[in-house]
Formats: sequence, structure tokens, C-alpha cells
Amino acid sequence: VGGLRTTDGETGNFPSADSIYRLSGPNNIPFEVDSWGTAVGEEFSTFFFLYQFSIYAVCIWFSYWHYTIIAVTVAAFSGLFNAQVRLAAQREIRAMMEGTSR
Repeated sequence: VGGLRTTDGETGNFPSADSIYRLSGPNNIPFEVDSWGTAVGEEFSTFFFLYQFSIYAVCIWFSYWHYTIIAVTVAAFSGLFNAQVRLAAQREIRAMMEGTSR
């Protein structure tokens, strides 16, 4: 029932694994881990962070700098942490692709 089996044990008209490999090529997906600068740059150039820092600029303009300095610091550490998590995930994906996963 189902599959590639026939009643006589042969594969019938199905292509062999070698011919499928020749047609499709190796199972290889190019993947590179981003650099630290690229990850941080892309993290801080998202709409959310640009909007957030523009609001903080308005707060500083209207002399609410006591609160704003704390908020900017928290947002900056959050962005750096997000970039680090992104890089760790990319390194793990690369390790799985290379077969050297922990």
C-alpha cells in the first residue's frame, strides 16, 4: 500500500536516487552569520526604534531629560540584547547546517 514498492519488489518507472541528485543538485543553502555591526545597525534602524528615539528626542527638547536618559539607556540595552540574541540564533542555525550542533 502506497510508497515506491511494487508487488515484484522493483521500483517500476520511478527515477533512481542518483538521477534525482543529478537533476536537483546538492542540498546546500548558502547562509552567512551577520557581523555585529550589521546586526546592531539593522536592529536600531527598525521602525520601532526610530519612532522610539524620535519620541525621546522630543522629550529631551522639552527638558524631560531626567526620565529620557533612563528610557534611552533601557532602549539601547534592549537593542543590543536583541542583536546578540539574533546573532546567537544565526550561529546556531549555521552550526545545525554544518552538522556541528551542540
